[in-house]
Amino acid sequence: MSFRESYELTIGEFTTWKSGGTPLKSKSEYWNGNIPWISAKNFKETKISRSDMMITEEGLKKGSRIANVGSILLLVRGSGLFNDIPIGLVVKPVAFNQDLKSIEVDQSKITPEYFHFWLRSNKHVLEGLLEHTSIGAGKFDIDRLQSLKVVIPQKCEQISIVDTLKLFDDKIELNNHINKNLEEMAQALYKSWFVDFEPFQDGEFEDSELGMIPKGWRAVSLNDVCASISVKHNFNNEKLIFLNTGDIEKGLFLHCDYSDVNQMPGQAKKSIAKGDILYSEIRPINKHYAYVNFDSDDYVVSTKLMVIRATAINNRRLYHYLTSNDIIHKLQNEAESRSGTFPQIRFEHIRKLMILIADIETENTFVNFLEDLYNKIDNNNYQSEVLKELRNALLPKLMSGEIRVPIEEVN
Repeated sequence: MSFRESYELTIGEFTTWKSGGTPLKSKSEYWNGNIPWISAKNFKETKISRSDMMITEEGLKKGSRIANVGSILLLVRGSGLFNDIPIGLVVKPVAFNQDLKSIEVDQSKITPEYFHFWLRSNKHVLEGLLEHTSIGAGKFDIDRLQSLKVVIPQKCEQISIVDTLKLFDDKIELNNHINKNLEEMAQALYKSWFVDFEPFQDGEFEDSELGMIPKGWRAVSLNDVCASISVKHNFNNEKLIFLNTGDIEKGLFLHCDYSDVNQMPGQAKKSIAKGDILYSEIRPINKHYAYVNFDSDDYVVSTKLMVIRATAINNRRLYHYLTSNDIIHKLQNEAESRSGTFPQIRFEHIRKLMILIADIETENTFVNFLEDLYNKIDNNNYQSEVLKELRNALLPKLMSGEIRVPIEEVN
């Protein structure tokens, strides 16, 4: 089966490529402006509109470049390319660095959205073009990329295919938005109850290591309510799922792929259990953490991931506390105060933290709220993973014409 009407062009025949750049980090006037700046480190989404790195107009003029709406950003250099090839459609203007290329298409021939999906469906082809640099990173030869041939269907079929695939992406994006709102609700409630004590102002207060707190509450160290677990995996299977620090992020497990045990790195050692909290020792600000909410016998994790287990506190309560913004920034400051190759923490920094435990009734109410909230987040994440699998299975079939979308049904 093939497209109704189509023709073939090389990528170079319908695209224009631009390079980005990095303003000098030593020039404070170039940074913390209002222009999002994308690099390999923060290139995480398939729709590009924001970044945690911002530059000023002066920084743009002196070292970077704008990717316009409708252009496609592609990472063309970096060690991360061997794990994944980030490809994003720009939906709001952003600046970008020298490891990325901005690709603009001739819209008389192909829509940006269609070419974006074409690239995503052909990552396996792109992987075959990856080269090694002298320092072991990956890179693309742009001429070879531009020589790839693309079968281009008629515009109405391009639009129909994009509309079908967008249904998946839009629902996944909505789930992410809902989860973000839920997490903000949890932070707001925590601040109201455990920081500002808003519902308890009419009660009695007493002094503690954390200052004045409602009477009957306790300030305890994490050393009294949790432990660092380091149990060596028994490696009872030939294949297991290995998690390194970069394989978890903001509560998500980024893969569940089995690997040969005899090919795993030396830091693949520790076993985990349902209810454990995984927390990276390196750069807490990068938020490489996750809660294990599944049976995990087939998982082995890096020695660079702390395995933290609650001993005298609710698991989710502990997880919420350790992943709150205030604690992350406090641990990042600890990490940066240490000498070493990377800003790094140990469990000794975790166990010194103080947590406020409310009276039984208040504590139970808050825990029940957290349990319900995280169940909703987990369900949304599970639904998104199913949608990604369906989309990824459908994507190459639609892009090749193997499956057609009835054009007459598209408004």
